[in-house]
Amino acid sequence: MPGGVSQLSIIENVSLVDSIWRFFMKMILIITLGAILTLSLFLIPVGSQAAGTTYYIDNTNSSCNDLGTGTTPSQPFCTITAGKDMAIAGDTVRVLAGTYAEKVRPDIGGVAGSPITYSAAPGVTVTGDGSASGRGFSVSDLSYITIDGFNVTQTSDHGIYVARSDHIIISNNHVSYARNQDPLDPYPQRCGIYLSATTDSTITGNRTDHNTLDGIRLIKSSLRNTVSNNVSFANASGVSRSAEGIDVENNSTANMIIHNIVYANEDSGLNFVADSDPGTGSGSNFVIGNVSYGNGDHGIDNNKSPNNIIIGNTVQ
Repeated sequence: MPGGVSQLSIIENVSLVDSIWRFFMKMILIITLGAILTLSLFLIPVGSQAAGTTYYIDNTNSSCNDLGTGTTPSQPFCTITAGKDMAIAGDTVRVLAGTYAEKVRPDIGGVAGSPITYSAAPGVTVTGDGSASGRGFSVSDLSYITIDGFNVTQTSDHGIYVARSDHIIISNNHVSYARNQDPLDPYPQRCGIYLSATTDSTITGNRTDHNTLDGIRLIKSSLRNTVSNNVSFANASGVSRSAEGIDVENNSTANMIIHNIVYANEDSGLNFVADSDPGTGSGSNFVIGNVSYGNGDHGIDNNKSPNNIIIGNTVQ
């Protein structure tokens, strides 16, 4: 061979290079697969995790026991609070028919894809505990909680109260007669559903009526919430014209107020306004496809609240 290099040497060198190449390719493949597997652990949706535990509440069941496990309908907890104390992300507190004189105040929240769900069977009523702050549900500084299907009535404070929280779902509840049980109370005003400084949450499919302040209120920079398909009517304080169907105040912006029905309320049907004078109104909301009629003031009141998009509403 030219230069004294044998054909066998060339073949051996080529074989060596090929072996080294194959080794490095295998290592790259192993590293790549390892990286994909590791990354996939972070990318798997949380919702694909195993279902959480369901805790059953039934105070009409003679076998109920707050010191038990509460994991079967035949041996449930007696109180919603006992279920609340056990629930972690992904769990459900399933409340069976009965009246519960409790203020349900969750201590922990869920995570994305695994909320803590409070779910009511037909015939469940929550009245609060009768204290000065006796709300039906009171959620503060938490995330990913769902409250679904409850009849919340005759509470001594707001029916359902949420503050400084996010990704809360309030759905399919009937909230009525908040702060309405004491005829001698000179200032009885409380809302059915009240959101304060709460973001990225949903209020949908609820009925709010005969509360002593607004049926639904968003206040104190409550942002990016969706209020949809609710019916809010006959809310009235009886001492001043102040109860709206849905009230959005104090720099609560970028909310979706869509497809609600508000009627026969003491004040305006839909209200976008500052909560003080002078104050900061609530602008840049989307107000779409609502029906407002027979209210005691405006159908839609847009006061000191610029850049609201108000489209396709019916007002009588």
